[in-house]
Amino acid sequence: MAEDADARAVSDPPTKGDRAVLHIVVDHLSGEGIDEPLLPSREVEREGDGFGRKCLSGLLGMLHALGQHNLKQMLAYSGIAHVGIILIGIGLGVLGQSTQNNAMAFLGFGGALLHLLNHSLYQGLLFHGAGSVLIVTGTEKINALGGLFKKMPITSGTFLIGSMAISGLPPLNGFVSQWLLYVAAF
Repeated sequence: MAEDADARAVSDPPTKGDRAVLHIVVDHLSGEGIDEPLLPSREVEREGDGFGRKCLSGLLGMLHALGQHNLKQMLAYSGIAHVGIILIGIGLGVLGQSTQNNAMAFLGFGGALLHLLNHSLYQGLLFHGAGSVLIVTGTEKINALGGLFKKMPITSGTFLIGSMAISGLPPLNGFVSQWLLYVAAF
């Protein structure tokens, strides 16, 4: 019976709220997040301003995610925070290039690309799990989702693994990319 619930559950089409969050992410990526060119700048101070905004966007996205009571909205705000982490990696790569620090540039760009790949894997897994939970339970309210391991053991297990990966716990993929960015920064 528990496997039947997992087998029947599929993601629902995007709602107005989902489209609004996607619009925010696209705006963040296209205009607000990367407003300096990706080529090395002669003025490192200018890069430092952009780096500060990238750090702030990651922090604010995570703070918004912590205050959510809706599962999909929490995942969306967490996604914005991880876009901030990716932009931090790009900023570290650009900073490394402009200061002729090849190790920082390699680790920054490499960490950003790896985090982009990792983020697409675990964020997709988590959104699919959230859609499955919504189909079976009929709610996205986190407080009303107790006892899912008994109802949906496969979905719950994969959601747990995705949650650990997005949190950056070793040895999962989220840890590796965030570790590379940490090494690039220090």
